[in-house]
Amino acid sequence: MLVPLAALALLQGGSTDTVPVPVRIGGVEIRARIDSVARRAVQPVVLLDGAALRTQQAASIGETLAGLAGLRSMSMTTGIGKPVIRGLHSTRIVTLDGGQRVETQQWGADHAPNVETMGAERIEVVKGPSSVRYGSDAIGGVINVVRRPLLDARGLEGWLAERSVAVAYHSGIGGADATAGLDLARGRGALRATLTGRDAGTMRTPRGALPNTESRAFNGELAAGWHGARLSGEFTASSREERIGIFDDTVSAPGFAGYQRISTDRARVVLRAPQADGAIEATLGWERNYRREYDPAIASDVVLGLLASTQTALLEWHHPLGERWRGTAGVFAMHGRFEKRGSATLIPGSRTEDLAAFVTESADYGRLALSVGARYDRRHLHADDDAVLDLQAQTRRFDAVTGSMGASYALRPGVVLALNVGRGFRAPTASELFANGFHEGTRAYERGDPTLAVESSLSTDLSLRVARGPLRAELSAYDNRIADYIYLRPTGSGGFVFDSLAVVQGDAVLRGVELTTRWQATPGFALSGSGDYGRGTNTATGLPLPFMPPLRLVGTATWSRPRAGALLRPQLALVTEHHARQSRLEPRDVATAAYTLLHLRSSAAWDLAGRVLLLDLDLRNALDRRYRDHMSRYKEFADAVGRAVVLRVTTRW
Repeated sequence: MLVPLAALALLQGGSTDTVPVPVRIGGVEIRARIDSVARRAVQPVVLLDGAALRTQQAASIGETLAGLAGLRSMSMTTGIGKPVIRGLHSTRIVTLDGGQRVETQQWGADHAPNVETMGAERIEVVKGPSSVRYGSDAIGGVINVVRRPLLDARGLEGWLAERSVAVAYHSGIGGADATAGLDLARGRGALRATLTGRDAGTMRTPRGALPNTESRAFNGELAAGWHGARLSGEFTASSREERIGIFDDTVSAPGFAGYQRISTDRARVVLRAPQADGAIEATLGWERNYRREYDPAIASDVVLGLLASTQTALLEWHHPLGERWRGTAGVFAMHGRFEKRGSATLIPGSRTEDLAAFVTESADYGRLALSVGARYDRRHLHADDDAVLDLQAQTRRFDAVTGSMGASYALRPGVVLALNVGRGFRAPTASELFANGFHEGTRAYERGDPTLAVESSLSTDLSLRVARGPLRAELSAYDNRIADYIYLRPTGSGGFVFDSLAVVQGDAVLRGVELTTRWQATPGFALSGSGDYGRGTNTATGLPLPFMPPLRLVGTATWSRPRAGALLRPQLALVTEHHARQSRLEPRDVATAAYTLLHLRSSAAWDLAGRVLLLDLDLRNALDRRYRDHMSRYKEFADAVGRAVVLRVTTRW
């Protein structure tokens, strides 16, 4: 769980007011409980699960989450989509795979989290600083891809088995994906094997296909668990292979055929020992991520290679404090090693060592819920000697103390006001400190600053939640102030045919509002809407922050029936999605015009002799509208995907 109180608020059942309610946000159905229990969620949390997660599956985690209020995807080809939470991305967001920290996107905006979402039970998103629980980088939020729990066959005779298959086709990228899973359990033991394959062709726009935007991925995962009376454990191992084309401007780089190959291996062990009123839990993780960049126009060898290996250890004590308070105390350690490979050199080899201790506590006083937390982090970053970069071996130490406090109060039944204030921090990365070379991702020569200080943020979030009768609504406003914000600044130095950028620091502030509503007009008809808007400003320069999404408004009308003949739960939705013009830009950014899209979405299920078959059919951008997404890395010279049909078939038995 990301935040115990928030998770409790969203998952706990209760009275008739706590029945799960489907909420459409940007055409995404989120099953969450926004009711009297939600007063416990002092920090904004959203879950993507069930039918919503199934139908919104995409080639990247960023695209999968892009429809949620406050979230977007920074896209680049079919295989790269970086989640953006309230205008922050990359190393300002922590991504977890089954609770294991993922360290695969620290090299730039063209490096996405390599996490497979097919087969996940749900995705949890915490919006706003979460450094108290997750340390450095959680300055913008946290994303956790939660796997389904293993089967439990205790008390049953023989084997318990569950099989699942899902297949999908997306005409807009000429691609398909498929996943198959097998779960087995007997007695106290359980096994799971999952295989997923993705094959995406070129992106198809109203003006034609975009060359070299293909991507392929294969992911395999194996899990084994043991349910003991005094000790339970689970081991998970996964391996992922990807090949992603690098799309470039067809005018300045005609025929460019560069691509990335990415290999990601992970393993984790989770041990849990229950106690009378709590539990002790230990999580050990290992990750190896190897990125190879090729430019066939130059050579078939690796041009830029980035090899990172990470080991993590987390020990937590979940405990009560008296009758009203419960919390978690823990320690965290991480060791990371980076090695450079290939013919090009951008950053030196390095190793990172983290050590942290934290405590979070929460209480329920009826109409009032409280949450407090504190954490201390220490990071050592050791850079190797590098003659090419003219760098001598050196060590930087970063210390940070963070804290949070929040409260929610039920003004009346079904109306809750929540306030959360938290500090976050981010230590500079090796590339920000020591880069000295050409970076293909920014198309610029980059020079780091070895004297950089820690980024520190102070965020305030205020939410009003309503759950009365047929109405569900949530209005949130946030203010996130970041001291010593790290960014790239053009130097204006000549001698290159490309930009020259230097890493510098200043201050920044991000402010915004988010609204989600749903009105169940009749048992079979509902209207829902959402909107989000944010502004980010570099206060050191007075300029806007780059890649800030414009105003977005979404409206959805949904018709549904419990049954129609042989069809179970048939549903039809009409979605309109409006994005405003974004002309508030920093000098190197490109303006994008306003546009409105129309989507048609339908789903139904069949009961075939005890096997449920689910069919989802979407018509996206039904009018084949030409537009350019402001969060696209290629918006300067290419349209977004045009009309597309997405067909998904899922079965489980």
